[in-house]
Formats: sequence, C-alpha cells, structure tokens
Amino acid sequence: QAVLVNELMSRSSEKGFDKFTDIGKNAWNVFNAAGALAPHRRVYILTHPQTDEAGKVRMKTVGKMVDQTLVPEGYFTIVLRTEKVNGNYLFRTQTNGQDCCKSPIDMFGDDTIENNLALVDTHIKAFYDIVEAA
Repeated sequence: QAVLVNELMSRSSEKGFDKFTDIGKNAWNVFNAAGALAPHRRVYILTHPQTDEAGKVRMKTVGKMVDQTLVPEGYFTIVLRTEKVNGNYLFRTQTNGQDCCKSPIDMFGDDTIENNLALVDTHIKAFYDIVEAA
C-alpha cells in the first residue's frame, strides 16, 4: 500500500488519469512478480483495510483503477485480516461474508488464529511441504 501511495504522491502534480493507469500497472507488476517466484518462496504483502459503500472490507488502494480492474486479493491464495476479539488481536483465515479473507481449507484449522506471522509461515510450510535449506 505504501508503494501505491508513494507513487501517487510523487505524481500528485500531474493532471489526468494516466498516472492511475501507471500505478495500476505497477501494482500488477508487483503481484505478478510475487506469483512468478519459485514455489518455496513466500511473499507477504501487508496493507491496510478499507470498507466500501456496501460494507465489504478489502485491501485499501489508491483508486478505482486498482480496485475495479486488478482486485488485488484475487492474485493471492491466502488473504488474512487482523481482527480484535475480546481484546485479543487475531488473524481471520476465512471470510466472514463481509471481507476478502481466504486460505486453503484445512491450512489453519480454524477461522481465526493467533496474530503471529511466524505461526502463519509455519502453517504455510507444513501445508505445502516446504522444507528450508540447511
């Protein structure tokens, strides 16, 4: 998200919509580069959420070009979202019907897990049988 905002702000004096097309293309390039890495490589993209007019929670972006054309969450197999439950921060692993959370069935074993990226990584490695090089 910071990459999108930095590009937008660095081009804020430009008139017209070409900059939004460029920002969308650059985001698309990042998503595709992440997907093209070797299977044992993991990329974590951290963003802020935004709620649309219909109450759906999704990745915050910098414009309709990225939102409507790219749908960033569609590029990823796993989309987690932090949620506060009874004073505890958790990761939501499956959608609640109003958000974009998703993960392969049985990867995490529950709709929420501890908010711990190392734990997420452990689950991903176990699910995909990824063995770290010694």
